[in-house]
Amino acid sequence: MANCPSRSLPTISSDEPSYESQAIRAGEEPRTRLEFQQHGDAPDSLPAEGYVVATTGRYMFFYEAETGEVRVIPIGAVRQILTPGHRANPKPAPPA
Repeated sequence: MANCPSRSLPTISSDEPSYESQAIRAGEEPRTRLEFQQHGDAPDSLPAEGYVVATTGRYMFFYEAETGEVRVIPIGAVRQILTPGHRANPKPAPPA
C-alpha cells in the first residue's frame, strides 16, 4: 500500500449543528418509538423513544433526548417503528 495516495477524510465541526439536530431542536422531526424483536424466552425489552437521526442498510442511529445518547441499533433488532400522530403523506381534508 506504499503507492496508494493518501486521502483525507471529511471532518464535521462540532460548531456546526447538523440538519437533523436543528430539526429535532425546532420540533420538526417526529418523535419515534422503537419496539424490538424478542427471541425465545428472553424477557421483553422496553421500547425506546426518541428520534431517528440516520440509517444505513444495516443500522439505525437513534437519539434518545432523555439520556442525550445516540444509540446505533441493528435494523434486524427492530420489530416496529411507530411515529404517533405523524403521517408521511397526509390525505387532504374532504371538502366541507
